[in-house]
Amino acid sequence: MNLIKISQLKASTPRPVIVIYKGLKFIVCDSDKWSTYKVCKLDGSCVQHYESIADVKNWIQVLHDADAEESERFLMELKAEQKGITLLDSKPTQHVGDGFYIVLATNDKNEFVTWLWANDGFHHGHYFGQVSWSNRQAAKTDFNNRNQ
Repeated sequence: MNLIKISQLKASTPRPVIVIYKGLKFIVCDSDKWSTYKVCKLDGSCVQHYESIADVKNWIQVLHDADAEESERFLMELKAEQKGITLLDSKPTQHVGDGFYIVLATNDKNEFVTWLWANDGFHHGHYFGQVSWSNRQAAKTDFNNRNQ
């Protein structure tokens, strides 16, 4: 089976073929259904059928982006646990493709804090003092207003 980049995938590409997109590999082959394509991960999971190569490419990109976001969030949770941080909430910034998030948390000093999660670490913290109702409200407001 040939191995190609997603940009090389065309309707005329001989199938089955393994398509690589940002490190993930997918099998694209002809479907049992007339003039459709079958796409799945190498382990055979996530099987989908599409009528056009454009739809195939779109699905692969969407699936990759979902996997990348899940991996980034897992890494964030792991780093937080190592540092004694309790994550309360997180949301992607306008730069979500780069793995950037705004985080609301309590730190190891028992303070509310909002951070930017970027480049596998917590940055640019806004600190709101010891855990109290008013500090929680201030931190939540800051979290809601931060976007980058």
